[in-house]
Amino acid sequence: MQFQKKYVEADWAAGNVTAPIPIDWRNGPAALRIDVTGTINYDLQQTFDDIQFKAQPFTWAVDDSATQAAQTTGQSILFRAHPKAIRLLINSFTTGATITLSYTQIDQ
Repeated sequence: MQFQKKYVEADWAAGNVTAPIPIDWRNGPAALRIDVTGTINYDLQQTFDDIQFKAQPFTWAVDDSATQAAQTTGQSILFRAHPKAIRLLINSFTTGATITLSYTQIDQ
C-alpha cells in the first residue's frame, strides 16, 4: 500500500484537522514521510478505532509526543504498531503553508 497526498489550508479548514486516512493495519512494516512548506505546527494523530464500522467520536492520540506533537518540520516515521487511521491536527499555520504525507507499506 502506498499513497501521497499534499494538504493545503482548505483541507483542514473544518476544525483544523484533515480527514481520516485509513491505513492497512493488517499488513507489513510501514513508513510515513512528512514534508512541510511555509510555517506550520502540527500533530500526527492516530486511532485504533475501526473508522468504517464504529460511530464517531473516534479516539485520536499522538503515538510519540516528543516527535509527533507540535512539530514544525518534516520527518520520517516508522510505525511500531499499525493504527487503523491517521490524520493531522493543525495547531497553527501561515497562509500558503502545505504539508505532504507520503506513505509506503510492504504488502504481506
